[in-house]
Amino acid sequence: MPDYPRYNITPQPPPELGRLLPSFRPDELDLLKKLLSLDPNARLTAEEALDHDYFRVEPRATPPSQLPLPLEGKGGVKEEEDEEGIGGGDGEG
Repeated sequence: MPDYPRYNITPQPPPELGRLLPSFRPDELDLLKKLLSLDPNARLTAEEALDHDYFRVEPRATPPSQLPLPLEGKGGVKEEEDEEGIGGGDGEG
């Protein structure tokens, strides 16, 4: 890496998330900041993230059973004729 000594990278403070994302609530910003930590020892684990206050305040997250499904034919849910593959599923091309 002969070019390495030429670069002088000075540490920069992290961006102020509240200014970048002004519509986020304080609990949302806190969770995001903790998930984006570059220090793996300081970064939240998945279990710790799910235990964050964000998931216990109003408005509550929508239960998975009430989430909308992707529209058929829009790249999300396969249409019935596509399930057997091209050629109608008779094994030929």
